[in-house]
Amino acid sequence: MTVEIFTFCDFAQDNGGKLTIVGSFDTIRAPGLPVVLPLVSLAAKLRFSLQERGMHHFEITFTDLDGQRAFPPLSGDCRMEDFSSSTAALALTMNIVNAEFRKETTITARLDLDGKEAFHSPLHVVKAR
Repeated sequence: MTVEIFTFCDFAQDNGGKLTIVGSFDTIRAPGLPVVLPLVSLAAKLRFSLQERGMHHFEITFTDLDGQRAFPPLSGDCRMEDFSSSTAALALTMNIVNAEFRKETTITARLDLDGKEAFHSPLHVVKAR
């Protein structure tokens, strides 16, 4: 499996395999903390080969520098069976409404696939200076 996209963004939506991503970022510069953002999204696109056909379990977790959970996890199972060529893609989106950031930190979004870490991406939260 290859991770083609794994990013925080302003908005993400999967429209039948067409992934819409608006405003990809890795840093939130807040005028003051705590701050609440009306919407923070995560977009992911995973590509599987024919040899990886079958059922897979994924989990995305979010932890801050103190090891505390920043957002609820996203998990599920996917059956990769519909191969129109030598690969097939899975699009995942997660929209977090009223995301609250209380302090400066780095939140790590971690993707585990079948119980093993597949990818991770940081989200830095800093006070604008």
